Amino acid sequence: MALNYSGFSLKVMAGAKPAISQFACKKAMRFRLIDLIDYGLEPALHAHGVKVIHKQISVRLAHQFELLSSFPGSRPVDNLLALQINSFEELQSMTKVVNMIQPSKDGNRKCVHKAAITKTLSNIGDRVASSLETVVEAIPHFHQYLLSKEGHEMASQGVTASAVVDEYIQRMIGITTLTEHVRTLHKWQKRGREGSDQRRVGVVAVNFPIRQVVEESIEHALHLTERALLHSCEVHILGDASIKGTFIYSHLSHILLEMLKNSVKASCEVAGTQDCMPLPVTVLVSEGADDICIRISDQGGGMSRANLKSCKEYIPAAQKQGWHPLLVDQQSYQPTSCPLAGMGVGIPVSA
Repeated sequence: MALNYSGFSLKVMAGAKPAISQFACKKAMRFRLIDLIDYGLEPALHAHGVKVIHKQISVRLAHQFELLSSFPGSRPVDNLLALQINSFEELQSMTKVVNMIQPSKDGNRKCVHKAAITKTLSNIGDRVASSLETVVEAIPHFHQYLLSKEGHEMASQGVTASAVVDEYIQRMIGITTLTEHVRTLHKWQKRGREGSDQRRVGVVAVNFPIRQVVEESIEHALHLTERALLHSCEVHILGDASIKGTFIYSHLSHILLEMLKNSVKASCEVAGTQDCMPLPVTVLVSEGADDICIRISDQGGGMSRANLKSCKEYIPAAQKQGWHPLLVDQQSYQPTSCPLAGMGVGIPVSA
């Protein structure tokens, strides 16, 4: 559901700007997987991790505010600005509570202060995640401003509406991932087989079988395709089934789901035009010296070289397909868990 902050005003924005500006000038920290894992496994680092994440989400919200403030007011832009302000102020109101969290043997997992900040972060993460439709609704406004005389200076610096939306969504995914990590660690969900080094630490899957994620994504993609087209095709998994890796589970799951959904759909649609059974989609999982490769191949209609670049941009879908009817039909989705079918953001977000 798109956001609607009817009480938002320029006065509110002006009042919040001084506090936000103090964080907007700071550089956002890049979290490594090992950092997120240590916050979950090392009790001494658990309290520190909550404090770091609290600060870094404030920085990211401030950066979002500064980005949106570059554009003139419109209903979707104003709603997104209000989201950043409300979330930022709510987060700052918990600063004293965060500072009360101290290292302990159990990592403060039952600490009342940590429960309070976890609830606040969870609420902020949910609100930020549900703003994706509002971001899509704002795309034409960004585009029109950059084409206008007022936006000429920004456009001359190479700023595009697609780049603005991509920057916003990447931070949005970062915020929701960090909030979900704190929420999951508070519940202390560390799952895995007894005697195995396979486990889940917060949002991170440690030494986890890649094939398991692929199989779950295939099942979900086939379900979506069958619901939309009333049929699907076979998907074959090739490669070593024992390959494992450490990754953010929801990120890999979303990327695979988006790619598989498009491949299965393409195979089924081509088969429909040729009046034959759809050819299978293949997923090859292979391991190199430094990385793991997942290759998804289909025999659908393919994509011309001219369209390869535009498939990763938000503007073509929002402008040419008609974004407003699609917004009316859509519901809110977590960007790191489920794709948005038909709104033109699935592949760009996955990329």
